Amino acid sequence: MTADMFTAIDVAVDAGLSQMKLYCELGRLVCERPEKGAAVAAAEHLHSRFPDVSGFSPCNLRRMREFYRMYTGNAELLALAMKIAWTQNVVILEADLEIEERRWYLRAADQNRQKRKKPCAAFNTQHRAFLCLISDIPQRTLSAFQTE
Repeated sequence: MTADMFTAIDVAVDAGLSQMKLYCELGRLVCERPEKGAAVAAAEHLHSRFPDVSGFSPCNLRRMREFYRMYTGNAELLALAMKIAWTQNVVILEADLEIEERRWYLRAADQNRQKRKKPCAAFNTQHRAFLCLISDIPQRTLSAFQTE
């Protein structure tokens, strides 16, 4: 029943979880609902409870569900994903990546987050552009990494 999901959502929100833990938990709760429209119902419930808070759109709740599905069986990738920002996770989540590529980008985003360094010039242009998306490096700095 949807009321059970709403109660579980309220418990998760009231638990004071970090953003990534909350989003993963919301993804789990939506994923557990077999009926179509669970993400929309969850988004509407969250919006009614927190009308001034962004981040709880139906689209974002679907992303949370996909995030949960993607990493629920892989503790290593989930741990890496939990270290970086949601926006970075969305870029990685929505990219057409094999598991090893996903692992590489999650590690790279985490290392960039920790060091706040620009990607090294050894990356090819595609990797540099993607890394810019996931590491909060302004696009204008890409020109500094162009190779002849």
